[in-house]
Amino acid sequence: MEGKTLHHEEKYRLITEHTSDLIAITTFAVNPVYTYISPSHKRAMGYDPEDLIGKPSLDLIHPDDKKKLLPLLITYINQKAKGLLTGKELEISETVQFRARDKSGNWHYLESTVNLVQDELLFVSRDVTERNRAEHELRESTRFLSNILSSIQDGISILDRDMNVLMVNPVMKLWYSHAIPLVGRKCYEVFHGRPEPCINCPACHTLATGNPGHAVVPLMGADGVNSGWLDLFSFPLRDVSTGDFVGIIEYARDITAHKKADESLRASEQKLRSIMEHMPDGIVLTDEQGTIIEWNRGMELITGRQKEHTLGRPLWDVQYEMANPEDQTPAYREQLASLIRSILHTGKSPVLNTSSEKELLRPDGTRRLMQVLIFIIQTDTGFLIGSIGRDITNQKLMEKELQKVEKLESLGILAGGIAHDFNNILTAILGNVSLAKMPSHADEKTFKRLTDAEKACERARDLTQQLLTFAKGGAPIKKTVAVADLIRETAGFALRGSNVRSEMNIADDLWAVDIDEGQISQVIHNLIINADQSMPQGGILRLRAENVYIDAKKAVPLPQGKYIAISIADEGVGIPKEYVAKIFDPFFTTKQKGSGLGLATAYSIINNHGGYITVESTPSRGSTFTFYLPASAKKLKSTDPVPETIPTGKGKILVMDDEEIIRTVAHDILNSLGYETHLACDGAEALELYCKAKETGQAYAAVIMDLTIPGGMGGEEAVKKLLAVDPKAKVIVSSGYATGPIMSNFKAYGFSAVITKPYRIADMGATLHLVLNGNST
Repeated sequence: MEGKTLHHEEKYRLITEHTSDLIAITTFAVNPVYTYISPSHKRAMGYDPEDLIGKPSLDLIHPDDKKKLLPLLITYINQKAKGLLTGKELEISETVQFRARDKSGNWHYLESTVNLVQDELLFVSRDVTERNRAEHELRESTRFLSNILSSIQDGISILDRDMNVLMVNPVMKLWYSHAIPLVGRKCYEVFHGRPEPCINCPACHTLATGNPGHAVVPLMGADGVNSGWLDLFSFPLRDVSTGDFVGIIEYARDITAHKKADESLRASEQKLRSIMEHMPDGIVLTDEQGTIIEWNRGMELITGRQKEHTLGRPLWDVQYEMANPEDQTPAYREQLASLIRSILHTGKSPVLNTSSEKELLRPDGTRRLMQVLIFIIQTDTGFLIGSIGRDITNQKLMEKELQKVEKLESLGILAGGIAHDFNNILTAILGNVSLAKMPSHADEKTFKRLTDAEKACERARDLTQQLLTFAKGGAPIKKTVAVADLIRETAGFALRGSNVRSEMNIADDLWAVDIDEGQISQVIHNLIINADQSMPQGGILRLRAENVYIDAKKAVPLPQGKYIAISIADEGVGIPKEYVAKIFDPFFTTKQKGSGLGLATAYSIINNHGGYITVESTPSRGSTFTFYLPASAKKLKSTDPVPETIPTGKGKILVMDDEEIIRTVAHDILNSLGYETHLACDGAEALELYCKAKETGQAYAAVIMDLTIPGGMGGEEAVKKLLAVDPKAKVIVSSGYATGPIMSNFKAYGFSAVITKPYRIADMGATLHLVLNGNST
């Protein structure tokens, strides 16, 4: 028995001497004393047994930790006392952690199990200093990481490889508060309300490839409706020590505001692009290298070049192609490239922010005039060149036409005055000649000479009529007509006896027009005569009349609408380029015997009809004159046939004119026609004579009034006062020159008819016949 006991003691001694735990036995007292120390104290604390045996154990304990052990010792003593009183042996065991000082004075954390064995305390301790330090560091690291995650204003979540949520930061909890709890559930369930992973899920990509993933995903609200957008990134989470792929880190940023701003910006850009594409002005934009990146619809229409043929090309290449052929030289190309490169490099040039006019050549060979403004846009990497172009071709044509009209108006005042006086003289001559031709006044030989004189007067009248038209005094007396017959008759008359053959192409459905037949006939006649004279060796004259519709696409300075276009083309010598701009100027002619009024008169007539005339000519190949007249909205009316004989009549006629010679010839003509004639030199005298005759019951059948009375009452004022006296009065207006619209719109001013100076006996007879028989002309 004794041998067995010794055997166990030896076994325990060997265990205590070789264990790494610190084993110590102390007395059972409030201030215990060491009675045994295991050799492991030497290795862990530096103490030999003799250093501690017999000494108080509490001397090695940290003062702060003694407070833990003293209550424990007192508890053990109390428990022991109870055992002695009850006669029951109690097993008392407690684990406690405290700091103990080693031989070098350093403190170690010991975790000790304290047992009461009989009358002694058994301490089995383990040094947990490193464990405590590691746990402390882990706690600090965890707290630090938690602070970081809580401070990040973006969403952070950690998933395992089964896509379960392991951790989320406060931002994620805030975004998905409606889905709490988040941890322990599938990410697609809590974040997207789906039963399976999302399409194009970044986490799935990372799981499958081990690489980071990215996607823009909706931020789902409580009702399952998209409340915003997240920029979501996923990264593989690996074990630092082993490198194993253990989970996924998801990082999400709320980009709702950015996305709305982007959408707003895109919408704004789309609006601006739409505006730019629908602008009539042309817009061009280059990049920092001078390559064209924008070419809008307006620029396509102006230049005739589609964007697919310009985008991606250097600006100077396209500008070179649009230059006049005479400018298209290597030196000019290099000059353009050098200028554009300089602007791109410096952002400066005298041509910037200054409007200029440039003529450009279109692919079809036509030319347009463009007003150009060049500007720059500065970027982070350089300068862009922008250009805004406006087609001012029609505007410039209108300005030239206005200048031409102003020139004609100033010269017209002089021409009109001459024509007025000349017409009065012609009226006397032509009236007397027509009287002298009457069968009772002349023999056959004299009659022939008078006829020749009458023709000469009519030619002189045609010349004054051209002067009047040029002076705007020949306001058109319009009526609605079909011009096809007028063109044929005028052309046939003008080419009678000529070696020039005409070819006509007149549309069958040619629209009617409101014109003065005599004036438009004069235009056609003048143009045909010019064409005939340009082909002395003969040739073909081509006349064309067609319906056209004028709009902004046609380079014709006329309001949009329906027109007829009449063109007269010859095969003559043509017009030199330097003369083309002058041919419609008054008194300009290249003919030795020309008056220089033919084309100026044609221009004035067409202008007074609301039309436009233009010419295209190539030297040695011929010229083409084209004029446009507005189509009429009225229906054609038939005209009464002109009497073949001179109608006579009876009654009293009052003639008012400031020229005695006119009054005399009018008196003789009217008497020869069977009328009783009375004369007045101005409106005041005419009114006085008319009122007296009316009072005596011998009223005038008609009154013929000169429109213009220098220094006295003219026809416009006199007719108003006369009609106030007698609203049924029949008044005929007569003039050789009038600047206003009275001659062409006489009824609006109270007149019954019009007779133009100079007039013949037949003209007077026909006009009075129509007025006195209830009609007006």
